[in-house]
Amino acid sequence: MGRQDVPDGDPFTTVIGQYDNWYPCPDTATVDHHLVELARRIGQAGRRFPKLAEAYRADMDLLLDRRSWLSMLEEESASEAA
Repeated sequence: MGRQDVPDGDPFTTVIGQYDNWYPCPDTATVDHHLVELARRIGQAGRRFPKLAEAYRADMDLLLDRRSWLSMLEEESASEAA
């Protein structure tokens, strides 16, 4: 799956993770929701499925990068409005 094949999502605001997991990320609140869900999944995968937990951690890294970018844009927008 490539960026152009994101089902029902904007290819410019969607993060594609391991195993072709896709996460629509139009704003920081949505990214935060994905991060919380992945943390829950990591806890469930635990020691039984270490490769799956590792993939979820890699997805979290990508989402944190997206969150940093969105935060920077939100700060710029707020400073321009002030």
